[in-house]
Amino acid sequence: MKKSVYLLLAGALFFTACKKTEEAPKSLYVRLGGNPAISGVIDQFVANVAGDSRINAFFADAAADPARLTKLRNNLINQIGAATGGPEIYTGLSMKASHKGMNVQEADFNALVDDLSKALDKFSVPATEKSELLGALATMKTDIVEPNASLYAQLGGNAAISAVIDQFITNVAGDARINAFFADAAGDPVRLTKLRNNLINQIGMATGGMEKYTGLSMKVSHKGMNVQEADFNALVDDLNKSLLKFNVLPVPRMQLLGALATMKADIVEPNASLYAQLGGNAAISAVIDQFITNVAGDSRINAFFADAAASPTRLMKLRNNLINQVGEATGGPEKYTGASMKASHKGMGVGEADFNALVDDLNKSLLKFNVYPKPRNQLLAALATMKGDIVEGSTPLYNRLGMNVGITAVIDDFIGKVAADKRINSFFAAAAADPVRLNRLKLNLVNQVGMASGGAEKYTGMTMKAAHKGMNIKDDEFNALVEDLTASLVKFDVQSKAKIELLTVLGGMRADIVGQ
Repeated sequence: MKKSVYLLLAGALFFTACKKTEEAPKSLYVRLGGNPAISGVIDQFVANVAGDSRINAFFADAAADPARLTKLRNNLINQIGAATGGPEIYTGLSMKASHKGMNVQEADFNALVDDLSKALDKFSVPATEKSELLGALATMKTDIVEPNASLYAQLGGNAAISAVIDQFITNVAGDARINAFFADAAGDPVRLTKLRNNLINQIGMATGGMEKYTGLSMKVSHKGMNVQEADFNALVDDLNKSLLKFNVLPVPRMQLLGALATMKADIVEPNASLYAQLGGNAAISAVIDQFITNVAGDSRINAFFADAAASPTRLMKLRNNLINQVGEATGGPEKYTGASMKASHKGMGVGEADFNALVDDLNKSLLKFNVYPKPRNQLLAALATMKGDIVEGSTPLYNRLGMNVGITAVIDDFIGKVAADKRINSFFAAAAADPVRLNRLKLNLVNQVGMASGGAEKYTGMTMKAAHKGMNIKDDEFNALVEDLTASLVKFDVQSKAKIELLTVLGGMRADIVGQ
């Protein structure tokens, strides 16, 4: 009997233990299916959000960066795993910190919940488990949703907008696609500052700030600039790069770029010919008249046009030829009937410096009439294509030294410097004391330099080797001679290239002068 009681008690305890084991609640993690099931739900959730126009802007940067997207996915899996009782460890930021400044509103949060709910439904998660998980997400709402902020505040206010604009201006200045439009402003600190301030004020006012934009309307300020869609897109690209550099969040970044997009119709114009951009015949004629005036007053090149300037008939013909040439070349109805550039400039001896002066005078004329940078650069580029037919090779060194008059002035000064130079004046003492010998030395030097640099002078003196034989000139004495000649060339503003060329000629004589 006693044994039977013990058996009954043991059986009761066994069944009681079994019942307690069977009734132990499973964690939500286990009921959801563990890591594989949670990972599947999260992958679907990420896909839902990416296709949800209500909120996908918040995730645009992560979606465009595989590394960031993978990190986001893993964080979500670990967060849900840890929150539902799994072994995963969430190491990301808190919800408050990770969503700070994103301006997530209640509607955005509800859309997020909706996308997660759809992902759970796709995997047939039971109602109880689904409710528990969405309930856990609901507890985070106060840390995710923020009071609605203006776009101005989301961008960071005036200081942040100013930094973005400064970078944007730098981007545009280095962007070969569009920097020609801004060339004039970039070259004028006052205009550049005005442009900067206008952009800051425009964005500030448009996004809800206290700034006031007082500039021209977009339509008026861009009229005649011939901005095309590709140019506008490059501008948007440069602004987007600036916003990205300062880590502006996707939603405010897209809102600002969206605001810029609304201005497109006022900025982009139908494509116009260069002729139209220049203003047609009347504007081209005014530019050419000013160009002729500039050339007439330009001592660098006016000698080329002296005959035409002295003859009203020839001057009028030159004017009309230039107007017709520019008109025809830029797409106008004018017809140029003059000689080709090669034929009309043959034998004129136009050098590169002369051509550059011509370009400079035309550029000044275009600037005077406020021709926009892009058409101005296009016209100057068209002129540059003619350079090969206008320039007849480099100007001879003789001409660049000032020919006989310039060379004589340099030699006179050089002799004076040598006479006062204690390092070497003893070599020239006898000549300095004899006016006849001194004059002969001077004439020999002028003729030698003239002939060596391409002039008509003839040097009839002795060879350098013979003339310096027995003088025992040292290297440092030769260097002193070079130094004195250099000082004379500098005194008479001889250009660097010409100076170096002449000194190189002298350097070639060193072996015949030193040590003889």
